[in-house]
Amino acid sequence: MKNKEPAIVGLTNKENKPYNFSRFLRRNWWFLLLAFSKILNQSERDGASGSTFLDVIVLGGIIFALMAAYWFVRYGRHISSQPESAPKPDQANTGSPKKIGAVIIQFYGEDKASVEYMSEAMANASRESDLVQMFTLYYAKMLFNLGRGEPADALVKHITTAGVSVFNDGSPKRANVLSSGQELVKSGFGSVTKTYAGELYEKSDGTRVIQTQMDTVGEGYYAPVSTVMFFQYLAKSLSDTALLFLVTSIAGMTKYYREVGDYSKLQSIFEAPKYGVDTAIRILTK
Repeated sequence: MKNKEPAIVGLTNKENKPYNFSRFLRRNWWFLLLAFSKILNQSERDGASGSTFLDVIVLGGIIFALMAAYWFVRYGRHISSQPESAPKPDQANTGSPKKIGAVIIQFYGEDKASVEYMSEAMANASRESDLVQMFTLYYAKMLFNLGRGEPADALVKHITTAGVSVFNDGSPKRANVLSSGQELVKSGFGSVTKTYAGELYEKSDGTRVIQTQMDTVGEGYYAPVSTVMFFQYLAKSLSDTALLFLVTSIAGMTKYYREVGDYSKLQSIFEAPKYGVDTAIRILTK
């Protein structure tokens, strides 16, 4: 029997306005800034100092144009096609949130699992940004589901240590963070014994929320392991930039759990991921 949680929770935004390009940039400016920083560092290493400024302007402009094109395809054309007489968002039923992506973690026994991520996002940068956000929300939700106790405490310790293992000294290591005997396998490896899943949604105002699904019985074991399997999948598949942002966000979430909030409290489901992402932005854009 599966327990599908009816509540959708996530990073909150009380505004209810059309998701125009300026709002899109305010939400994703960190990615543009990281890209500029990478371009600047690479230009300083590979070229003469006189060409650095030109490299940053040209390549940065290309990245900006790609972000603008992505915004238009996904959001802008729907806004521009809306008739002027259409009711304002706060005066109309905005309907169900739009699904951005879904992760499915299937177990084949206790120690082997596969992870699959499905998304309609075409641009890899957008896909990776969605994945990072989904993991932070999934991680926070699993901790809340576990409640205060040894399994949740052990998960925080494991994920914190895993973050250091896969990215340290300024470079990716992509180490194996699974416990002895555990293995990340391909989908369809065998007969599925347990299924855990997360679905990332976006409301009309740009707010991202998550809904999780988990099989009953054995949550104290499978919820933490599903989170670690998800992290191992990301450690092997994310780009260096996205992986750095992920592990820095995890460090921020660890600080939240140790100094700010309690993962067994409902508000931690959205506060911890936000605190982690804000911490990553602050550190990586210095």
